[in-house]
Amino acid sequence: MREKKKANLFVASLPILFVIVALILGNTIFSIRMEAILLISVAFSAAIAYGLGYSWDEIQVGMMDRIAASMPAILTMLCVGGLIAAMIFSGIVPMIIYYGMELISPKFLAPTAFIIVALVSTVTGSSWASAGTVGVAMIGIASALGVSLPVVAGAVVGGAMFGDKNSPLSDTTNLTATIVGCSVYDHVRQMLWTTVPAAIIAIGVYFFAGTSMTTEFTTPESIVLLSSQLKEMYNFNILLLLPPSLIVFGAVKKWPTIPVLVIATLVSMVMGSLIQGLDFADACTAIIKGFDVTMLGYEGEVLPEIIQLLNRGGINAMGPTAILGFIAMAFAGVMNVTKFLEILLTSILKSVKSERGLMFASSIVAMILGVSTGSVNVTLVVTGEMFRGEFVKRRLHPANLSRICEDIGTTFLAILPWSSNGIYMQSTLGVMAAAYAPWAIVNYAVVLIGVVIAITGIGVRRLTDEEYEEYVKELGLEDSEGIIA
Repeated sequence: MREKKKANLFVASLPILFVIVALILGNTIFSIRMEAILLISVAFSAAIAYGLGYSWDEIQVGMMDRIAASMPAILTMLCVGGLIAAMIFSGIVPMIIYYGMELISPKFLAPTAFIIVALVSTVTGSSWASAGTVGVAMIGIASALGVSLPVVAGAVVGGAMFGDKNSPLSDTTNLTATIVGCSVYDHVRQMLWTTVPAAIIAIGVYFFAGTSMTTEFTTPESIVLLSSQLKEMYNFNILLLLPPSLIVFGAVKKWPTIPVLVIATLVSMVMGSLIQGLDFADACTAIIKGFDVTMLGYEGEVLPEIIQLLNRGGINAMGPTAILGFIAMAFAGVMNVTKFLEILLTSILKSVKSERGLMFASSIVAMILGVSTGSVNVTLVVTGEMFRGEFVKRRLHPANLSRICEDIGTTFLAILPWSSNGIYMQSTLGVMAAAYAPWAIVNYAVVLIGVVIAITGIGVRRLTDEEYEEYVKELGLEDSEGIIA
């Protein structure tokens, strides 16, 4: 057996530094896909581990153990893909979008834009889809009325991220829960502590800003056409609220996630056949390959906005995210088996003596990673993997960490022009991030509210004795205060 050498702080930092440099170069110069960058990072980390004396079998076991631990959440993610398609097939998502657009206010365009985009983002689980459809429509309205584009764009970006983060259908929401080891419902509930107050503040500011608006409002043709075509394509019925109500009820009752999602999917598929009169075989196809508007048999020309909004979902659509999750877990497995994360964490925690300090430390690491790389996934994976054991050690529920990861790694990054979210929002809405950032109130308010939570302890969820024992066993931690075993 080869003799193992213990890594020093510099060697333990090399994989993280490599990821940061690779992302900066890969995204800005060579346009390399995220999966490829992480895969190369796994190979680089494994090479360092091998050089320290770890055998390939040990490295492989470390990767497989971490991947295996993430499988329940990956399965949840795949179920979510099927559910999204089924809810579009049945008419649930179109109905919510239709009635959401009925909320368009003649005077208060910014708060209305925020609410509608947040609603669409919640039911679709996609900030990009909501911003790219109804968000673009809101920008069009603002342009036609002479309303400030940065204000409305900020409201669109904030609403998109608010809905995405509070939706159990979101891929990054599921990925974050996977990384830290909590259920997606626990994660979403903890997110409410920052997203809801931030949304209330944002809406208040938007309403105040709108009081000076005197422009007469006329609903533009694009909104009228989008709304009327949805009404033509689907039969809206209050019974369609049953599947989303089941999901909410299951979350409140803490029922097992996967069975709830599967049942909601099946009910949605049946409703699509009974209420919409669609072929059940198409429902089966949709949950695998994704929904396609051609399944509706609509005879007219379908608006491009509707195609962009509704052609989505399916288990296959979650494949790229699942693959990214597997690669990220493999990277985390190498970091764990070599104790690189333990070395880094030990160094960071030398000056951390309290729960407050731990939350600040994890926030600072997430902010550094996010600002330097502009990558949502790297920020979520590295921060979540590095601190999850220490949160449990101090009897803090991992959902506290997942909230911090998403507040910074997903929501805040959308106002950075070099992040993936920022680049998309700028190009889609036609407003530069530097212009809309001051008005994307939710995106930075969640970070400030997170600071208040860390200082006051309000909203911090602690582990029960039973939960603590389960996490200690699951994560393989020592039953003592302090550092990861």
